[in-house]
Amino acid sequence: MDDTLKQAIEVAFDYRGNVTLTLHAGETIEAFLFNREFSPHASLKEAPFVELFLTGGERRKLAISDIAKVETSGKDHAAV
Repeated sequence: MDDTLKQAIEVAFDYRGNVTLTLHAGETIEAFLFNREFSPHASLKEAPFVELFLTGGERRKLAISDIAKVETSGKDHAAV
């Protein structure tokens, strides 16, 4: 996994607003990133992933390998 992408995901996880993910397939997703797992789960046969709340409230799970770029895009609700 690319260290730059991992750092961007960490920033997005700590951010208290929406982020924009650009996927390798060209899709762009605006959502709140609420969970990330970098270690593969051999017992579950699951790749590293992020979990998101889409702007409509739907949950979505994405493999980190599908993500090309992460940007903070929404208002940080914890900023004073």
